[in-house]
Amino acid sequence: MKKKYGTSLIIGNGFDLNLGMVTDYGSFFKKLSADGFFTKHTNNPLLQFIKAKGEKEKWYDFEGIIQEYATRSEQAVNLKMIDKLLPIIDKALELDEESFEEIKGYKHLCGIVLEFDSVIEYTSKNNYLDFAADYDIREKCVYIKKALSQYSEEQRDLVKEAMRLLKDELVAFLKSAKINNEENSLAFMIFFSIMGIYDAGYKGLTMKLSDYSKKYQGSFPDFKIVSFNYTDTISNLVKFLQRIKFDSRIDLETDDLKENFYRT
Repeated sequence: MKKKYGTSLIIGNGFDLNLGMVTDYGSFFKKLSADGFFTKHTNNPLLQFIKAKGEKEKWYDFEGIIQEYATRSEQAVNLKMIDKLLPIIDKALELDEESFEEIKGYKHLCGIVLEFDSVIEYTSKNNYLDFAADYDIREKCVYIKKALSQYSEEQRDLVKEAMRLLKDELVAFLKSAKINNEENSLAFMIFFSIMGIYDAGYKGLTMKLSDYSKKYQGSFPDFKIVSFNYTDTISNLVKFLQRIKFDSRIDLETDDLKENFYRT
């Protein structure tokens, strides 16, 4: 018996764009701006970072912008410095001389906790033995550690909030994306060609779908579609076909293709 090989189609956002669906990040950013999204969240550093980047750059790479914020932004530098400083303060309070000397290298964080400036000045003028005998400065270090810890936690919570807000907005944006293209869309032809039912034009396709459904009782050839899109491309295509008014009724539902469709 001759072995039967199926066809696999891997699709990404370019496929949706070719179908006329507005799913690009540029359009998403413009919608957020037009809806006043960034104005509503002026206290969120990550969202304001995205806003500033989006207004300057023509290429809207949200993943890249978020990665830059998390690794190279001033906020990221501050949080990394705080993570390093907190255990140093702990050791200094235990009268570790080396840790006491290291504190002065974190002057950059004075902008977050103003009282830290006096501690930096103290470490520059005094030694760790003076520090051991100075109850007030040690208490100030305890306060600064607590304040920096709280700041760090708040900033991380703001990042989580920003990601949640962006996700909710993106889901709503993509759900509203509809196929809106001429019948010569290359993506349209490729999609149905691997199903073995494409004929020239929408009318030819609907006729083929109707005949195919009657002949094979709703079954299709062995094919797989792997989608890297956030959108439900299959459902959009089926709904699009169902909206077209032709003499031949389209006997096709999204569930008919569930065995053939994989979303990553």
